[in-house]
Amino acid sequence: MSIFHILAASTAVCIPVYAWIVRGRTYAIFAAVILAFSLPGMLIVQARLASWVAPQWSPWLDAAFMVSLATAAVHLIHLVRARLRSSWFRWLISVPGQTTVAAGFMTVSDTAKWIAILGMLLGRLEIFTLLVLITPTFWRH
Repeated sequence: MSIFHILAASTAVCIPVYAWIVRGRTYAIFAAVILAFSLPGMLIVQARLASWVAPQWSPWLDAAFMVSLATAAVHLIHLVRARLRSSWFRWLISVPGQTTVAAGFMTVSDTAKWIAILGMLLGRLEIFTLLVLITPTFWRH
């Protein structure tokens, strides 16, 4: 087990626990779901890339993935206490962190992505507004 795997495991545990303590159960579940989708994808992408590159480039690849995972972790930690961050923070931490999380979703199957999308839509109250707008009885009155 490499330090990258240890960092990924500690991120998966510590961020939802911190979010639960600071902001409550809802945000902790949000952070856990985001990490449950993105972290396994990051591990898969890192392993695939490590098998493709020459052995002398492997430490550089591991370092790049550790930095990207660290920026994603710092970004998610700062989302727990949401406030507008400085421009340098957004460019050095938030953008790479969001890119890392999004890249982790590449390995998730299309079916799983659609299930997650439908779950997010059904979990929101705005879906009731949409349902009201598409019912014919709303437009008759």
